[in-house]
Amino acid sequence: KLSKIVFRDLQPTEESHSIDTVVTMKSDGSIHLSCVEQGTGRSEVVTIAAAS
Repeated sequence: KLSKIVFRDLQPTEESHSIDTVVTMKSDGSIHLSCVEQGTGRSEVVTIAAAS
């Protein structure tokens, strides 16, 4: 497991939460994760640095 993104305080809904996730690998080997919860627009971003 490299990373875990947790959206706190999401309100319960009758429907599932829709979360868009984009994963990008940079030329330096780092990984960039961006998540957006569509109902609220809340976002979380994580960058995992490449081992040197």
